[in-house]
Amino acid sequence: MFRSVLAVVVASFVVFGDAFADEIVVPTDHLTIQEAINAAVDGDEIKVLPGNYRERINLDGKKVRLYGSTGISSLHFISQPDGGSGRLVICNNGEDENTVIENFTIRNGVSGGMYILNASPVIRNCRFLENDGVSEGGAVEIRDDSSVVFEGCDFIDNASSYLGGAISVTGSGASVDCSNCSFESNLVAGTNCYGGAMSVISGATLTLSDCTFTENRTEANSGGGCNVYAEANSYGGDLHLGSGVVASVARCTFTGSSVYSRAHDNYGSCNCRGVTAFARGGSIDFVGSQLSLTEVMIQDP
Repeated sequence: MFRSVLAVVVASFVVFGDAFADEIVVPTDHLTIQEAINAAVDGDEIKVLPGNYRERINLDGKKVRLYGSTGISSLHFISQPDGGSGRLVICNNGEDENTVIENFTIRNGVSGGMYILNASPVIRNCRFLENDGVSEGGAVEIRDDSSVVFEGCDFIDNASSYLGGAISVTGSGASVDCSNCSFESNLVAGTNCYGGAMSVISGATLTLSDCTFTENRTEANSGGGCNVYAEANSYGGDLHLGSGVVASVARCTFTGSSVYSRAHDNYGSCNCRGVTAFARGGSIDFVGSQLSLTEVMIQDP
């Protein structure tokens, strides 16, 4: 009898909570995405109709689902507004896995695409396109105690001047998990460059599964596609992994990455330092880090 009463009480609380969840429609209910975020409470869903929303947004710790209504990212844009600077999308107030952003193209950020600090949102079916103007993470910069999940996202033509043309991850408490994502034609160009697609340093954790890396590059003293980094003047075409980093790469393909260095020779596909290695070169660079590779293909164009 007691168990039956308890079950009814618990169920009533669930229904009560759901009853207060709301759907906010942009631009019907609010003209801008930020206005809708400001009005939302935890558990709400913000549905964004097709259009080009020229604004910078901050999720402000809200546990909400922010999504493009059609499910097609190329119909829903968050892009550079007129004037000012700053990342287009910010999560820096304790957002967790209940903060979900999906079905958007985040493009043309002149101070980068997205910034994540001490937050752990889920980013799903988004495109990061032609974001630059920063030293770290042209598309996304992730720092400190952040555990970020990317599912089915594309990173195209993003650029930075130091770490990670598409994504940079910094901090021993930081982790990133990318599944079914693509990285294409991302660039790091500057005096010292690490990871044309992605740079992961300072003991952070990386998990990649079913991803493709195509023609990412660095143009300076190191790095190309994935560069694992612990010190200056490292190498790596697609991934750069630094000291203390733990990385797992499964069922991924690396194609056509390149490295230009004024100070060092260019190598082939995998540059390994501080660990046992069989090759060194342009696609994956890791030093003093742990790297697990499963069913990985590294090939010319």
